[in-house]
Amino acid sequence: MRRLMAVLALAGALGGCGYYYPTPPAPPPPAPPEPRHPPIDACGAGALQYLVGRPVAELPPYRRHEQRVMGQSSSYEDRYDPERLTVIFDEATGRITRVRCG
Repeated sequence: MRRLMAVLALAGALGGCGYYYPTPPAPPPPAPPEPRHPPIDACGAGALQYLVGRPVAELPPYRRHEQRVMGQSSSYEDRYDPERLTVIFDEATGRITRVRCG
């Protein structure tokens, strides 16, 4: 019995002397997916913001995709097209109030 106790004590003491295997580092998180929406200024409205406040007659010809010029109280089709330039003007003054995509 004494011999068994000595063997178990020796095994317990030597059991703590084992090699430490560190866990591998976690893999990096995956890259976020690319956005599916078009760029914010897909129609080029940013370059035409200088027209706000000017007469609608000064609107240059637009050849990029599609253009919609309408008065503030005009009714229009609500189909959103990010590449279409929309110019909104005040019917009373004839001045451009907003230039945006859509």
